[in-house]
Amino acid sequence: MAKNKKKASKPKPEKMEPAKTDCEAPESEPATSHQEPAPENAIELTDNDKTGDDEAGLRKEVERLQNEVSNLRQQLEKQTKHGSKDEKDEKDEKDEKDENSEKTNKEVKDEEELTTKLAKIQEERDQFENQYNSLLSRLSSMKSVFNKMRESQEELESCQEQLREYESQNLSLRNKLENSNREHEELQNTVVTLNQEVSGLNDECESLSQELSEAVEKSSKFEEDLKTLSSHNANERHTWETKFKELELLLSNMKQDMESLKEEREDLKQRLEKSERLKETSEANLAELERQLELQQQAGEETISEKAKRIQTLEAQIQEYRIKNEKIELERVNLLSQVEGMREAVEQKEALQQECKERLLQIGKLRHEAIILNEHLTKALAMLKKSSDSETVDKELISNLLISFVAIPRADPKKFEVLELISSFLNWDDDKKQQAGLIYAANGQRSNTNGSRTQNFVSLWTEFLEKESVN
Repeated sequence: MAKNKKKASKPKPEKMEPAKTDCEAPESEPATSHQEPAPENAIELTDNDKTGDDEAGLRKEVERLQNEVSNLRQQLEKQTKHGSKDEKDEKDEKDEKDENSEKTNKEVKDEEELTTKLAKIQEERDQFENQYNSLLSRLSSMKSVFNKMRESQEELESCQEQLREYESQNLSLRNKLENSNREHEELQNTVVTLNQEVSGLNDECESLSQELSEAVEKSSKFEEDLKTLSSHNANERHTWETKFKELELLLSNMKQDMESLKEEREDLKQRLEKSERLKETSEANLAELERQLELQQQAGEETISEKAKRIQTLEAQIQEYRIKNEKIELERVNLLSQVEGMREAVEQKEALQQECKERLLQIGKLRHEAIILNEHLTKALAMLKKSSDSETVDKELISNLLISFVAIPRADPKKFEVLELISSFLNWDDDKKQQAGLIYAANGQRSNTNGSRTQNFVSLWTEFLEKESVN
């Protein structure tokens, strides 16, 4: 429908152009204008008005205006005739289309083709109606122009009646008429230009509508892209937040691990100090044993020949124990160097933990070996102490006692009882008991003196066997 309206509106300037030529016709052919019949409202000039050149000029102008009015009337009549012809043509075309449609209705069977043809006919009818309406609007505009011209004629009549009284206003009236003519021509020109501008504006509207549709599509695409980008950014932000939280947890765990490693390092230091103390005690025991051996060698020169073999074996054992002690010292030095290296490599958590576990196992083994060495030394001391033939030692009994002493854990009170039994069996003095840990020299908390030997060896042994049988 919009295209049909544009087609109906474009012919306007072409049909308005003849009016412009007709308006200019009176100036070019003044003789023919006198032959046309004057209108009903024509002004009749009196005999008194024929005097003077001014009056003649006014008459000429009035005649020219009358001719223009007559020309406009003729144009209106022509347009009305042309409109009636157009209506007849439209009716004829409609009749022909009806006949054609009747013929095609007989030939065509499909209802869809009929509906399409009817739609086309309706569109053409709408076009003709639009053209008819445009013609009516033109006629109404021409009527308004005719009314304006009639009003101008009335003004001219009033001017002619007042010519005698207002001769001084003739020039102004002429100027007004000229201005009115110019305005009339300018109005016609403006109508043409406005029609052209309307067509140009319609084209611009179509182009703008296309651009608007493209802009709407682009905006929808941009909105979709923004939505996808916002969702992608939200997902990335969530992943980065989770990673940040994981990193914070890792940092906290690393800090805790560092603290635990520091604590383990302190424990290792304490354990090394304890091992050094045990080593010192074992060295003191060895020195004491050597001193006792020398004393016993001096006291038992008579039995040296008999027990030379035993002494050689004991010396070999002592030499082996010394070698083991030196190995322990080397291992202790290695442990100290490893602890210093561990200070520098605190960040290597897993390797440190593995090494700490290994070192703890080694320290436990060293302690166990130190205990075994102590026990073997006590055993050797007991064997060397038997200088007389009357004091004989049952090897199986001593071996059983030592094995039970080694097998019992340190925290178990049975270990102390076995050690006490060994001391009574071997007749240890206070110094030996103090070295073995049975009594305390300063506080005197444990006092196992000779006065406590009222409970003899047999009773201690029976009690020990009873406890073992109960367990």
